[in-house]
Amino acid sequence: MSVLSIHHISLTCINERQYEKAIDFYTRIIGMHIQRQWKNGILFEIGNTRIEMFLKENTEQLSQGTIRHFAFLVDSCDEMIEKVRQEGYSIVVEPKDVCLQEDYLLRVGFCIGPTGEEIEFFQERL
Repeated sequence: MSVLSIHHISLTCINERQYEKAIDFYTRIIGMHIQRQWKNGILFEIGNTRIEMFLKENTEQLSQGTIRHFAFLVDSCDEMIEKVRQEGYSIVVEPKDVCLQEDYLLRVGFCIGPTGEEIEFFQERL
């Protein structure tokens, strides 16, 4: 038995406005499509990546912790950061080059998504 991959990342929205904003962000801006939708929930998908999102209205504070960040593999970190910036989302780390190992060069940038989640745009530079 072994872990094959991450199946999904789960987010929770605390009101309808945040829920609708998140649907717009992940579909129109990021380009994910809706795989499934149910009462107070939705599953987005792009490639092998899924994000599950729930609406828990009238909640001021969530009982569980939040995700530190998750990363989308992209072909252009700079273009994705600019796209989310133009849509009014906060950029917390401007695109920058990172060398994790001598032969593993990256370009990364971070924004804050519609439910307060930190999102990394991760570009491999082979």
